[in-house]
Amino acid sequence: MWDFLFFRKAIEQIIFSPGFFLLLILLVYLLLVLKKKKMAHLLIFFFFISFYLLSTWPGEYLLVRTLE
Repeated sequence: MWDFLFFRKAIEQIIFSPGFFLLLILLVYLLLVLKKKKMAHLLIFFFFISFYLLSTWPGEYLLVRTLE
C-alpha cells in the first residue's frame, strides 16, 4: 500500500501554511521560466499545482491509493 498522506504530513511539517507552499510553487515556476525551458516548465508547474490541490482537498481518502 502506497500512502500519499505521508508526503502530505511531511510537507505540512516543513511548510506551515498552504499559501507558503503555493508561493514556493510559483517561485520554482518563475525560476524555470527564467531558465527558458520550453515545455518542461509547464509540465512541472501543472504537476505541482495538481499536487497542491490534492493535498488541500477535504477527505483524506482521495489521497490514498492501494496497490494490489
